[in-house]
Amino acid sequence: MYSVTELEGGRDLAVDSSWAGETVRLINAYKPSDVGEGRELFQHLRPQLVTSITIMMCGDFNCTLERGGRCGTRTGEGWMDDATKLLAEMVGEVFLTDVIVFMGLDARNLPGAALMDPCTPG
Repeated sequence: MYSVTELEGGRDLAVDSSWAGETVRLINAYKPSDVGEGRELFQHLRPQLVTSITIMMCGDFNCTLERGGRCGTRTGEGWMDDATKLLAEMVGEVFLTDVIVFMGLDARNLPGAALMDPCTPG
């Protein structure tokens, strides 16, 4: 049993399915780099998080909720753009947990991280 919902804009997908006898919602999203489009994505995504079922959210959010994950010029006060603030609010509202942080891992040390890290030259 499952249902698939392509959310507005085509940048996110919600799948409700059964796993080990429990209903689970898997949400996959891609946030464009443009702050306005990112804010729009998270506004459309927010209602999918208001549910009593277990949620697993993954994707490419093109932002970090940790100041230490930033590089370049936006690391001081006011480093979060509006879209990132909206994501942080949503994560807090529905008590989502970052699996990497929960497991005590440093994402920068995971295999392939240097290939994806914009702070690493080359």
